Amino acid sequence: MYSLNQLNDLAAVKDLKAKYCYYADTRNWEGFASIFTQDATFDIRAGMSVNPDLSQDRFTAGGYQEGVDNIIAHVRRDTAYLIKSIHQCHNPDLTFESDDEIYGIWPLEDRLFFEENSPMSPIGYLHAFGHYHEKYTRMHGEWRIRSVRLTRLHVDLS
Repeated sequence: MYSLNQLNDLAAVKDLKAKYCYYADTRNWEGFASIFTQDATFDIRAGMSVNPDLSQDRFTAGGYQEGVDNIIAHVRRDTAYLIKSIHQCHNPDLTFESDDEIYGIWPLEDRLFFEENSPMSPIGYLHAFGHYHEKYTRMHGEWRIRSVRLTRLHVDLS
């Protein structure tokens, strides 16, 4: 059973993940940067593949970033050719690792719509399912994302 403080912490982490999706989909990079710790890690090397060795994935080369400034630069670069993105995360499995650390797994469905003649050609559309594996840390009374790792269960490209 959770204490009232723990329930509030879980609600804060859920709100944080909602902001992650909203800021990414609306390209609010200042907001997106504000939800990470300065030393956060971001691993989306399996962004377009279910292949666990990542050898067939477009994101393998630059999909692992350390530090919020590198994360934002990478995401801005990789979304430059998107017309729009839609991220839906739901039903998280959240576990307290300590009073100030939470681990979470979020089921994910996302859709990415690419511009014609972009570096992604001939891919125009991605519809995928997978999970975000994340760590959260409370800093100065506020929850922040410390790490993100994306895994995929299914990817449709067209």
